Amino acid sequence: MSKPHRHSSTIKPPAAAGKAPVDRGTAQKLTAVKNARRTIGKKPSTSSSGQPVFAQPTPSPDPTSFKHPVTDSKLADVAGVQPVPDSITAAAEPLLTLAQVYGSQSSIIEKNLEAAGQIVFHCVGDTGSAKGPDTQSLVADKMASDFVEANPADAPSFFYHLGDVVYYFGESEYYYDQFYESYRNYPGPILGIPGNHDGIVYPSDPAATLEAYLRNFCASAVAFARRGRTGQNDHDPARSVLHVRCALRAHSGPI
Repeated sequence: MSKPHRHSSTIKPPAAAGKAPVDRGTAQKLTAVKNARRTIGKKPSTSSSGQPVFAQPTPSPDPTSFKHPVTDSKLADVAGVQPVPDSITAAAEPLLTLAQVYGSQSSIIEKNLEAAGQIVFHCVGDTGSAKGPDTQSLVADKMASDFVEANPADAPSFFYHLGDVVYYFGESEYYYDQFYESYRNYPGPILGIPGNHDGIVYPSDPAATLEAYLRNFCASAVAFARRGRTGQNDHDPARSVLHVRCALRAHSGPI
């Protein structure tokens, strides 16, 4: 992932790992996220309501370090294409509708899109980072700020992720740092299709290809996320406020 230009205002990291202090630039970004939610008329709800929830209830400053630093960057992957898991539906070409994504809000959103005569969405890939959260935060913050538009029709309807969510081997323990934390303030649904780094495995890998991706992107309901590959369960608060879905198509391997 190429390093984007930094904003004019910078965030000074504290001496210890953790959250950055809320300086002027950070405060402006958090305000933009709050305004974005007002613009698109979506308010956070609890997962018990049965409706999808986008972004965490209260915007927070960007992280300054990973909780789980990447340690697999020098491992070699297994040669060849791994078997593609079966689709979670019986359809030959799985179809994900706006009604499935937005729940009870879908009818209003569909009418607004039809009236506007256009649909705007984010389309981004290779967001995973093995070095730290800085560049990911810059991109994610800009994407969240795109929801603040003079014309509501120009605000994104969703984020379509093109793959390579987690580097290097798509391990579940890295999803929090490389995905959930980065997009915790994104006030819209996130859809996706896996990339090669989401499905490749290394020789001693205890997980099957795309195992973590399917659990995080294709779950039928919000659930406890398993961090790591030891079987230990740990609730991921971001999982309950970030609605992610995928349409896994049948093909010869992860694209």
